[in-house]
Amino acid sequence: MKKLGDIPEKDRNFLDETGTCLNMTLQFARSPKNERAYSERPTSQGKHYTTVGILAKDGVTFHHTFQGYLNKAYFIHLLKIFIIPMFSNTSKYLIMDNCSSHDNEDVKKLLEENNVKYLFLSPYSPEYNPIELAWSKFKQFIKKIKPRCELHLGLSIYSAIKSISLEDIDSYFKYVNTFYIC
Repeated sequence: MKKLGDIPEKDRNFLDETGTCLNMTLQFARSPKNERAYSERPTSQGKHYTTVGILAKDGVTFHHTFQGYLNKAYFIHLLKIFIIPMFSNTSKYLIMDNCSSHDNEDVKKLLEENNVKYLFLSPYSPEYNPIELAWSKFKQFIKKIKPRCELHLGLSIYSAIKSISLEDIDSYFKYVNTFYIC
């Protein structure tokens, strides 16, 4: 089995998911001196939305948002429809964390049957995954906008993905490379 440091950087494609909802807002605010900062935040988070993304050296190569939470059945659906065609019979590696919707026998079998190279990260090792840093910027962007309806949230998600620049991605890869020898 290959180790992450053995895979050329250009072939590393990190998959992960993140969640959003309609009550996201910044934790802190600024105000003029001696004045209190005010903001509104709904007490109900509303519906939960999950965004699945793939981050490579050349950008966010895939993203898909849906209402609800990621489970094994939906992940297999995404693999069959979108992800496997991107990776089948290429030198690219699909690198994932080991959550149960990713790391299970059905997913492994499907990837192997379609000649998709894959690697699961060590448990509890987000420092090896540059998409975690991208998700941080993504969520900060959405919290700043404070979308309060589904349409605005959808537009915010799209804009947040587009805000992740190649310079950001380069710095994310450099940062995670400090945790293992390439």
